[in-house]
Amino acid sequence: MEIGLKLKEAREAKGLSLDDLQKKTKIQPRYLKAIEKGDFSVMPGNFYIRAFIKEYAAAVDLNPDEVLTEFKHELPSAEEDTVEYTRIQRSRKNTPSTKTPAVFSLLPTVIAVLLIIGVAFVIWLFTSDYFSEDSSPTTENETSEQNGGDEVQLPAETEEEEPVEEETDENAEEDENASEAEDEETVDETTLELTEYANNESTYTLTNAGDSLELVFETDTANWLEVENDSGENFYESTFQATESPLELDLSGTEQIYLRFGEPTELSIMVNGVTLELSEDIGPAQIQRVWINVEQDTE
Repeated sequence: MEIGLKLKEAREAKGLSLDDLQKKTKIQPRYLKAIEKGDFSVMPGNFYIRAFIKEYAAAVDLNPDEVLTEFKHELPSAEEDTVEYTRIQRSRKNTPSTKTPAVFSLLPTVIAVLLIIGVAFVIWLFTSDYFSEDSSPTTENETSEQNGGDEVQLPAETEEEEPVEEETDENAEEDENASEAEDEETVDETTLELTEYANNESTYTLTNAGDSLELVFETDTANWLEVENDSGENFYESTFQATESPLELDLSGTEQIYLRFGEPTELSIMVNGVTLELSEDIGPAQIQRVWINVEQDTE
């Protein structure tokens, strides 16, 4: 018995049509028909053959690994995909990270605060007469001769100088208060965190997304790619080719994003400039489902 016939019989035994199976697996009907006929030439790539068969088998309650083992003589070898996956993983580990440390994003704010403090200090120096010369009056004893007699004049009484109170510049205080307020402000950065992964299905949480929501996809080969929003609206469903890279999609206003794609190690995904990091347990020929929950900003 051929693999396509075995899968077809299992589908019919469960009373499922091709449309029913397409809804469960999200695989296009023309690929499902090609699997049942054993015609793998219409597939987008060799790695999709094994991945689609596993999805089909699981949908009709067959053991995917046993099916692939039983009919491995009918399927293309996965050795070439495994070697390529190992090379890609090694090259990614050797690639230095391009993320900018958070301290550099705060550098302009720190410089501005220092400038404000410096200006306030100079203003205080001028208003407090720091640069003025001390010109305290001095009194000398004067001796004069009047009417042929000696007359001693006592020193004139001088008023005791009162200490000069330093004036506080209101503008300087306001500038210092403003600089302290700026120091306390923190910059909320957009984050994309993997919260759950099981059975080739991942859930992420996107925080501080802002008003816009932009997805960018890049590939050097070919990947099956499907993109939907929380209303079920389909933004992309096709084989994503390298000639289309980069692919930019605007999903502003969406509260949940659904992604489904093949050959995950060949596909780069960014959400609002943040890279979507996949689980290390994901293999090269495994179809992935990804849910991204978008948390709205809170004051």
